[in-house]
Amino acid sequence: MIDQPGFVSEILFNTKTNHLNRYPYNLYVLKNLKSLALDDKVTFIVGENGTGKSTLIEAIAIAYGFNAEGGSININFSTRFSSSDLYKSIQIKKTLNRPKDGYFLRAESFFNVATNIEELDAIPATAKK
Repeated sequence: MIDQPGFVSEILFNTKTNHLNRYPYNLYVLKNLKSLALDDKVTFIVGENGTGKSTLIEAIAIAYGFNAEGGSININFSTRFSSSDLYKSIQIKKTLNRPKDGYFLRAESFFNVATNIEELDAIPATAKK
């Protein structure tokens, strides 16, 4: 059976105790977190720098099926894989309602897209005048 996309309703964490002394499992947020329910239409994840917010969001996105570097479900490129392996330790529970579309947006995505556009602009045009 193919895993059908749905809205994320809960994230289950299966972090092994022998990994708790290394990144990202040693982050405070992950030490005692077994699950994270997402009951509302919008979820805000806030905290100080270095607490693991981006690491957590990235892991959820990868586990859901998004490209680690951002984009839609249909975009699959890689300039340099630098993600943690946290996505391997989570399971995503989904609702039966299917989203029409999805997008994983991160600051690095904008930079990569802008860089690619600059590189394409630097290529001389070959069209006849």
